[in-house]
Amino acid sequence: MDSGCDGGDPKNAYEWIHKNNITDETCSPYQAYGLDNGVGCSAMIKCKNCLPGQGCWAQARAKIYGVKEYGLVKGEAAMMN
Repeated sequence: MDSGCDGGDPKNAYEWIHKNNITDETCSPYQAYGLDNGVGCSAMIKCKNCLPGQGCWAQARAKIYGVKEYGLVKGEAAMMN
């Protein structure tokens, strides 16, 4: 497991994206909260809209990104592939 703001492994990040996908940063802005200080993962964290007096709600449609493959490679030829 990675250590939130204390560092992490890029391979683990790509594995998570491969399994779960991620939203565009405009949909999920940086909040300075995370694993070790109280923000869990939910549809509201991933993507939400808010209006004064009406509260917030998860967006029905958002830009979603993923990765098809990930892993470790060695050597210049493997990196180019």
